[in-house]
Amino acid sequence: MRILFINPVGFGTNEYPPLGLLYLASVAKENGHEIDFFDEGIDKSESNVIEYVKKQKPEIVAFTLYTVNLIDSYRVIKKISKLNPRPTIITGGPHATALPEKTLQECPEIDYLIYGEGENTFIELLEALEEEKEVKNIKGIYYHNNGIIMHTESRHYIKDLDSLPFPSYDVIQKYHYPMDMVVKGKRVATVITSRGCPYHCAFCNKAVFGDEYRRRSPKNVVSEIKELINKGTDEIYFVDDLFAFNKKWLSDFYKELDKEKIRIPWKCLGRVGALDHNDFKAMKEHGCYVIELGIESGNNEILKDIHKKITIEEAERTVKEAKKAGLAVHTFWILGHRLDTEETIKQTIDTAKRFNSDFVSFFVLVPFPGTEVYRFIPEELRCRWERIGYYHKDTLPISICKVPPQRLLELEEEAFWSYFLRFRYIIDNIIFTKSGLRSIKIKMILWR
Repeated sequence: MRILFINPVGFGTNEYPPLGLLYLASVAKENGHEIDFFDEGIDKSESNVIEYVKKQKPEIVAFTLYTVNLIDSYRVIKKISKLNPRPTIITGGPHATALPEKTLQECPEIDYLIYGEGENTFIELLEALEEEKEVKNIKGIYYHNNGIIMHTESRHYIKDLDSLPFPSYDVIQKYHYPMDMVVKGKRVATVITSRGCPYHCAFCNKAVFGDEYRRRSPKNVVSEIKELINKGTDEIYFVDDLFAFNKKWLSDFYKELDKEKIRIPWKCLGRVGALDHNDFKAMKEHGCYVIELGIESGNNEILKDIHKKITIEEAERTVKEAKKAGLAVHTFWILGHRLDTEETIKQTIDTAKRFNSDFVSFFVLVPFPGTEVYRFIPEELRCRWERIGYYHKDTLPISICKVPPQRLLELEEEAFWSYFLRFRYIIDNIIFTKSGLRSIKIKMILWR
């Protein structure tokens, strides 16, 4: 079958290659289907994607639905559904998995919705559609049947991630993804080595990959890196929720890199308290130059309430040890937790300044569907939020704390400027920085 994968325009969803769609493209290609790809966020115009569908005449159009691009996705889906010939429309992803029935109610033009991990379900659904078989025995789908929304039982997670083909990067060769400004390479590839997370942070949506942590073998990961290098990649960004935390896996990963004589810069997300100075030193020696740490609050009571299972003291020690090993550190902080007040938010900002990480990101909490904090939204606010399309860059955030939404945005702005315009930061990170990262750090200050 001819399948067109569409990455819709959305706030932050077009900065990185869409690995979810690229994995689906790989398994579809492996099973003999003809695949194509369109990134609306890079081609920019909604009319472009509609014209592309008209021209290519795919039999299947597949979308990943995120809360941040939901309204834009619905609008494109509704227009595609009116085309003649009309392709079958399949969706999946975090928002679709968190609110499957509501998604089909809001956008009845969607023919099939895949919830949870998608690869095996997608292939079985394609086979059924191609052979005109019933779909009621395919696990992991929602669909319409004579005006009634039906669903099948959930599918087990894929145990052996090595069994999956590598993402089809070849279908996005025509696109250049901006990534972020903390990069060394000119052609950066994203790689994911694991799925699932055993932690239960209140703000995190784990609807697709769940709680069960599964990981690819180091050999399999290095094979993908080798293939990417052969295609021109000069930097890797590991986008796992948990990459740098298992010492044994990391040790085996380094051995595979050494065996293949691979030296390529990379960055990743780490876990506070999981690694020590020697571990960070080994990361540095094998190509890592930035480690990202989600700390999220400068208040221990709030960290406990959001189930982070870390303390400020552990976080400060981790930042110091990583910097001592020669890694640049990027910390992440969330403003607007359930127990936050203006005082605790200022405490978070002050803590971030004390840690003095090389890069920092402050975000106002967004209670996405599928998260624990979504349940804390007052019913009347939730209904209004859903009517305007959940989260959108032009709407005020929903506040679940005592600080009003507009004030949260003001504090986010204050946090950014007060952090990067400190004399200490300028001295430490611009005047005496190595030339290779100098322009990057200047951009971080001038950004916005």
